[in-house]
Amino acid sequence: MTHVLKVVTRSTGLLPASQGKEASQPTLAARVIGGLAGCGFTHAFGIPGRHVQGLFHELPGSGITPILARHEQGAVFMADGFARAGGAPAVVIGTAGPGAANMVTAVANAYADGTPVLCLTGAPPRHFACRGAFQELGDDHTGVTPAVFAPITRYNAQLSHASQLGPVMRLALTALQEGGPVNLSFPADMLERPAPELPPYRPLALALPPDPTALAEAAGWLDGTHDILILAGRGALGCDEALVALAERLQAPVITTIHGRGVINEDHPLALGPQGFGASHWAERWLATRRPSVVLAVGTSLREISTNVYDPVFQGTQALIHCTRDTHAVGRAYTPTVPVIADAGAFLAALLPLVPARTPNEDLAAFKAETPRYDDGALADGPGKVSPRRVTEAVRAALGPNDMLFVDTGNSAPWSVRYYPVRRRGTYFASMHLAAMGWGVAAAVGAQLARPNDRVVALVGDGCFQMAGMEVATAVQYGLPVVWVVLNDARLNMVYQGSKGRYGAAVPNTELSPVDCARVAEGLGARGFRVDDPARLDEVLAAALACGGPAVVDVAIDPDLAPPMAGRFEALRRYEEAASW
Repeated sequence: MTHVLKVVTRSTGLLPASQGKEASQPTLAARVIGGLAGCGFTHAFGIPGRHVQGLFHELPGSGITPILARHEQGAVFMADGFARAGGAPAVVIGTAGPGAANMVTAVANAYADGTPVLCLTGAPPRHFACRGAFQELGDDHTGVTPAVFAPITRYNAQLSHASQLGPVMRLALTALQEGGPVNLSFPADMLERPAPELPPYRPLALALPPDPTALAEAAGWLDGTHDILILAGRGALGCDEALVALAERLQAPVITTIHGRGVINEDHPLALGPQGFGASHWAERWLATRRPSVVLAVGTSLREISTNVYDPVFQGTQALIHCTRDTHAVGRAYTPTVPVIADAGAFLAALLPLVPARTPNEDLAAFKAETPRYDDGALADGPGKVSPRRVTEAVRAALGPNDMLFVDTGNSAPWSVRYYPVRRRGTYFASMHLAAMGWGVAAAVGAQLARPNDRVVALVGDGCFQMAGMEVATAVQYGLPVVWVVLNDARLNMVYQGSKGRYGAAVPNTELSPVDCARVAEGLGARGFRVDDPARLDEVLAAALACGGPAVVDVAIDPDLAPPMAGRFEALRRYEEAASW
């Protein structure tokens, strides 16, 4: 077959253009986008660049809506929020070199939380190999981009031939089902080459039932004691009815991780609220005064935040039953008496008929009657010094039962953990494993796209807003009525207060120059509101939610009100003193 050289305007440069039947076949880029559309993908976040132009050209008319982010990190955060709120993964497209590199922190954040995000990254054309190609990570074309993503993805590959596309796509989509990000890297010239038709993809049945022996052993421990504590994590969110039914049958109190909030209505008589940053007052007091005989941990990896720095209370005085799909988490921080590698839903459904019904838990009822749900602190405020607690409670009062709150890392997290009761699954979202700043700012945009009929509020600090606030412009461009409530204290206050709480002195370099986030919002095309008087807070928040478009509520908070973190600081000191160095 003869070849001629022509300029291919939809690709990266000069490519040999095939003539005849081969040239009429769909390109690899068309196969990728068409295949993803056929699998139900509806949105692609990203920023066009030279090496991924082929993918972007195929999006119009495909059924996949492109969303132009302001930064590749924000694009991944948006896809992360989209997946958490909507229950389905989205695509992120990033060009070679800086595009892929900008995605790394957000991909690592999704990996830590097990959020499915499909990343499509570009690479220089193969015929530029070993020549110092433009925007190449490294200088020898040995696949540096896949190497960068290897430790932070469920599946990761760079294609070298079109024939690889079918099996690689199957592996990638299956890995997404398991939870966590996936990266596929494409040399730019391949995207413009003809590619064979993709075989149809059918999701695999990945349900993991519990081992009968482990199930019987777990039931035996639960039948043998009345002193039980349930710790529920994010893995239990899809089976909240079964978990509540089991808790009611056992009359066992339920504490959730931050990511597991919503698995039980926190107004339920058996609910003690969340554990972790700014743990609920009930959970904190219960764990300080009780030592359960048996702990049933479901859908959690028992990490530092979920266990308040590996509190030995979660080992149980007699037994720890640990149900998780994550084999790497078993025995990592605790030694389970009964390890159960299974889906939380399958485990709970099988366990429920094996345990007897109990009489009402009078000890728990008495504890709740004697112990205030909220402590008395952090309500002092005045002009120019609004309490973050008051802001959190105002947001809770303003939102309906299906509305969503996205909480960024930093100072906003502990305030919301303690003072924002969660009553329904899928209404509260936080990211507290890698805890990348700016996640909540951008993730809220993706969530609004996933659930356009529900309101979305992001509770963020001014430090997080300054990291990712340009994504407000993305919401403006697509008419998304996200409301950002900024706790503005001109300080990286989590670091500042954490240093004071642990070491008695504030770490330097935490003061920020004051930024008027409301005016920044207006400059980006959104509505901007400023609050420095607690008497106006409810009124302004209602106006922002009613304005019909993206809005930023900039609240001047009291920087000297420490977040409710004393329990965590004490746990850190206790754990470090006991450590053997």
